[in-house]
Amino acid sequence: MKIHHEKAYTSIMTLGQSIGPAWQKMLAELGITAAQAEVVLAITDNTINIRRLSELLGVTSSAATQLVETLQKRGTVTRENSNVDRRIVNVSLTKNGTNIQSKLIIAQKKLIEQIVGSLTEHDVQELERIHSKMITNL
Repeated sequence: MKIHHEKAYTSIMTLGQSIGPAWQKMLAELGITAAQAEVVLAITDNTINIRRLSELLGVTSSAATQLVETLQKRGTVTRENSNVDRRIVNVSLTKNGTNIQSKLIIAQKKLIEQIVGSLTEHDVQELERIHSKMITNL
């Protein structure tokens, strides 16, 4: 690995390691785990089926089902079999779930503001340029 790549790697890893605890603290204040937050945030059109949810989360359908069951017990989501195909289970946010989702989005924005709040407009443009290159490499 080239020296400047090692520095970039270290910088990216340090940022990730710094974000984790800050995000965990925000989640703890909401009484939700990171995995549960991913589920709540993945329900963008108010309904998602378990198969699609598992694809988005990169987990098995069984793991997604377990997360959904926990959230259902907490009153965050509801599960309902599809009228078209009983094998399909649709997951929807409850009123409480929608409230938590809104709070999660606010928490994400707050965290991003903490991270980039001191950057100048030029810094942000440079960051966007570099991120675009990095994403293209993926």
